[in-house]
Amino acid sequence: MGGLELFLLVTNKRDLTCDYIVRELRKRSLSFFRLNTEDLPEFGYLRKPEGETTLSTPDATIQLNQVRAGYFRRPLPPEVEKFNLSPSSSQYAREEWIYLLRSLYLEIGKRWLNHPNHIQLAEDKSKQLNYAQKIGFLVPETVITNRKDDVVELFSGGDVVAKPLKHSLISGENEKVIYTSLVHSIDDIEEDSLKVVPAIFQRKIEKSVDLRVVVVENDVFCVARAC
Repeated sequence: MGGLELFLLVTNKRDLTCDYIVRELRKRSLSFFRLNTEDLPEFGYLRKPEGETTLSTPDATIQLNQVRAGYFRRPLPPEVEKFNLSPSSSQYAREEWIYLLRSLYLEIGKRWLNHPNHIQLAEDKSKQLNYAQKIGFLVPETVITNRKDDVVELFSGGDVVAKPLKHSLISGENEKVIYTSLVHSIDDIEEDSLKVVPAIFQRKIEKSVDLRVVVVENDVFCVARAC
């Protein structure tokens, strides 16, 4: 790709949202490099002492100094299982790749939407709820717990919604996605299951509109969707 500037998409090969972004970049004739992180062991990675870093696939080779901006969208851990390693060796290999990814993210600097470190902080839902309350947003009554008794009072005002603290995907042979779920009664909560994994419970509020807001420096882009 030479010295051509490009966009780096850090994602996974099953992410449909990133597929739409790829389509739009192609429509605008903009150069990009899609890094599906689960395929990292199939990539070539080279970093020289003078700081030049190269990523390569059978289809393309780029240098990180070509990256105009990076887009971070739900990357997955590198898949090393097909190399028939022992469980401990697989874990070691996966962690080494993850460490390398972190180094790559830092090398790109601030040219991210959004920076991976900031996304990690933003995924702390408990902290985000605290921030929202401090700056004046109306936050529904919330309980984060692994004890059924702590949720009883929420139901005095009607239905409750339950959601995971972070991960919404259960991997394995039978993958499952955990969505925000409506809970009509305290009796619908299985006490033993809740003991194993804590969850977020909130008083259900009726929505009239969903807002999606993107802020890039001083520019604000907002889309409203009626519910």
